[in-house]
Amino acid sequence: MHFRTNVPMKRLLYIVLAFSMTCMACHRVKPQSPSSRTSSVAQNTVEDDSASMAAIRFHQQMAALADEQLISLVKQSKDTFAMYNFGVWVRKTIVTDAEEYKRGDKAEIHAVVRTIDDKPLYDIISTVNVGKKDIVFCIDIALYEMRHGEQAEILSPWYMAYGAAGDGIVPPYQNVKIQLTSLDK
Repeated sequence: MHFRTNVPMKRLLYIVLAFSMTCMACHRVKPQSPSSRTSSVAQNTVEDDSASMAAIRFHQQMAALADEQLISLVKQSKDTFAMYNFGVWVRKTIVTDAEEYKRGDKAEIHAVVRTIDDKPLYDIISTVNVGKKDIVFCIDIALYEMRHGEQAEILSPWYMAYGAAGDGIVPPYQNVKIQLTSLDK
């Protein structure tokens, strides 16, 4: 038994098959933009970078002004302040021979926060975990250098205290003076 095929139909089938294979072989996948960035963001990179750099320069200038203000205040003071880590100035007013605070210790503290020109901001009594960021960084640093029952006066630049945003009570970029008392005996 012999089947007869339609020759024009066979040619048409070969042409369609060849065309579809050619189309699939020539089709390229478009390159993808990086997953961390969309194409609209990539176009604005120069403006974003210059705005970021301006903000960084502004914060550096504000930090330099804060440091100058605190150094001037320390020089004018009759009291002796010591500079602790990262630019926090501390003067112990009550010294004890009790145990030193260590990271993770619970400390009951009384902190009176004022502006550098002695305008009262707030007064708190709180229990904090030393080194666990339960309170502003300048107080946390000072606690590492304190012993149970001691009292200290802290002069802190804004970037070690309440930052560029403040906290509602403390204004942005505010250098502070803190009277810190350890209530632990």
